Amino acid sequence: MRFWLSFFTISLFLIFCVSGVFAQSFTIEPAITLSINPPDPEPGEKIIATLTSYETNLDLANITWTHNSDIKEGYGETQFIINAGLDETKSDVITASIILTDGQKIEKQIIIAPASFDITWEAINSKTPPFYLGKKIPIRQNSIRVAIISPNNSSNPVSYTWKRNGSSITNAGGSAKPYIDFTNTELDKTESIDVAIVSKDKRASRTIDIPFTNGRILFYEYSPLNGLNLGNTIKDTVLGYEKTVSIFMVPFGFNTVGKNLISWNLSGNPVSNQQNPYLLSFNSPDEKGKVDLSVIVKNIKTIYQKAEANLELIF
Repeated sequence: MRFWLSFFTISLFLIFCVSGVFAQSFTIEPAITLSINPPDPEPGEKIIATLTSYETNLDLANITWTHNSDIKEGYGETQFIINAGLDETKSDVITASIILTDGQKIEKQIIIAPASFDITWEAINSKTPPFYLGKKIPIRQNSIRVAIISPNNSSNPVSYTWKRNGSSITNAGGSAKPYIDFTNTELDKTESIDVAIVSKDKRASRTIDIPFTNGRILFYEYSPLNGLNLGNTIKDTVLGYEKTVSIFMVPFGFNTVGKNLISWNLSGNPVSNQQNPYLLSFNSPDEKGKVDLSVIVKNIKTIYQKAEANLELIF
């Protein structure tokens, strides 16, 4: 009987010991997330680092933040604010050391590699006046190019990922080319483009909104001797014509690909048989008075590229 009691006592002792060992060995670490906002900061930009958890109460935890020489410590300190470094060749490290109420010690780190780049965009294959040097603002159904123009400061290969209006798009040139071309077909007033630059040592992303304008018609005076007068566009009412009038028209923003149907009208009468459909020449009326000029342009390969303009000519 004494033997069985001794055996039972030893067995219970072993069970309790083994249970204690397993309880210590299999303590589950609660899920804690360390995130930053913005996720891809520019050099010198303010960063807010935040700890979150749905499995433990971080308000009761002792948290120590470190970033270079900056240190912040306290209970429930779930946020830490810093400025990203200005040197794009160096990475920043934010560390959060957490001591939970049960004594568990957890460390979270996030590496920040600030990078900056610029984005340019404009319509391609769109009509402009001769010698025009300004930005080509797209109209609907234009082809558009979005390009990254900043130099690559990384020594590692860089790839680019693009999204258009929230959906991923594939660059025909592959992920190594820092630009994309696409044709707008939407009715929205803007196109939203997201681009991310990714390399082994850093990542940066930006979002831009590309506005659209309506196609419009520009008028210029034309002289057989001097050519186009590009110094000023003709608008509204024009005075002082004497004999022959020559007006050159530019459908600004219309696609250069595809034929434009052009309809001229003088005081209610259609004009045809011009040698150059963009140029209208006519003789002034015999008597002084007013001539109403109008023109309609429609690109036959598009739905939305259409414009109309009017001039009032006083003789």
